[in-house]
Amino acid sequence: MKPTPKHLSTEPAPVVTRQGHDELNLAEFPLVLLAKRPPAGMHSIEYQDDYTDPKGKVVTRKVTISGAGKYGLPNTQDEDVLIALMYLTLLDKQKLRPDDSSEASDPDAARTIHFTRPQLFQILGWPDIGDNYERLKKSLRRWKGVTIVYENWAILTSNGERHATDETGFSLLDNYELADGRSRPKEPLEQAKFIAPMSSQDRFPKREGRYRIVFARADKPTLLSSVAEKPSPATPHSLLLKELKRHDIGGKAAGNFIAAHAAEYIQQKIDYLDFLIETGKRPKNPAGWLRRAIEEDFGPPAGYAPKTERERLKSEEVERRRQHEEDGRRKKEAQRKMEEQAEAERKRRREHIDGYLRRLSPADRKALEQRALADASGLSRELLQGDGPLAEAARRNLIEEEVLRLHPLPASDGSN
Repeated sequence: MKPTPKHLSTEPAPVVTRQGHDELNLAEFPLVLLAKRPPAGMHSIEYQDDYTDPKGKVVTRKVTISGAGKYGLPNTQDEDVLIALMYLTLLDKQKLRPDDSSEASDPDAARTIHFTRPQLFQILGWPDIGDNYERLKKSLRRWKGVTIVYENWAILTSNGERHATDETGFSLLDNYELADGRSRPKEPLEQAKFIAPMSSQDRFPKREGRYRIVFARADKPTLLSSVAEKPSPATPHSLLLKELKRHDIGGKAAGNFIAAHAAEYIQQKIDYLDFLIETGKRPKNPAGWLRRAIEEDFGPPAGYAPKTERERLKSEEVERRRQHEEDGRRKKEAQRKMEEQAEAERKRRREHIDGYLRRLSPADRKALEQRALADASGLSRELLQGDGPLAEAARRNLIEEEVLRLHPLPASDGSN
């Protein structure tokens, strides 16, 4: 198994042609220690039981699981890694197309899968950190060193027939390769002579506990048709994992759901939960609700509208609010302009009247005021009999009306 940057399409096919057979021998006895560490000096596990064959003979069957001396036996954490590798094998498109001519021409290709360590961590639910890289490395070493031997077992052959065997031994991992991600980016750039060649020690110096990457320009860079691989687009499988993770369902649980159900089915249940949250009906435990919705095939909630319809209604509401705000802004702007025009007109009238009065001699101004007050009638005359602001306002208004009668205000030119 080769963890490399090669893009792995992880979308499970809706129908998988059955290849091989379920071998209950592997499930009847555990392949791993039920502890994190084996007892000192323990390098193998042995199970045995007795059964009666069709001839009535009692046969003792035995299975022995042996680990490499240095790395030892696999533990419960290693079992998770093995299950994740089996899941990646299921998702490998080469395994889902047995009629692929490339596999027929290269048998090793059919036995090899490519993946990245972050992909495996995502299935396992492990954080993508340095400690887990070392943890995975040790687990692969243990599985590589494991040998399983069955004695006196009935083996299911490729054509579906069962036959007894005295002894059968095998390993689960033929080989694996871990590629250091730091070495890959520089190789095509060095080949293209964009950067000068360097040793790994000079290229990746470590200072104060952190690695640095050093590049030096080559003297004569040349062009290649493709210097670096294009980033892989997001797959439906990875997008679905991200959606489940958004509701706190990740790791093996998410992988199991994706393997067991169509993407459209899972996305529908996720949309049911999104609808409940958006409409203020959030479940107390959203992740638990979503798990049950997928497992028990929940129907749509009351009043449910699909995501596209909700987005359309939301867009229309946003547009209505925008239009309402725009109408309010326009009304305020029109009111402001009217007030400015009215103020400008009052100012022009005031300047016109004051200018006329300034041009009069004291005697003429006194005569104008007397004439204006003498012509007062009704409410204005009553107000003039008193004192205070109202009397003064009535006096000023009568004088201004007399000025405008003698010297009317010219029409506005509209410049204000």
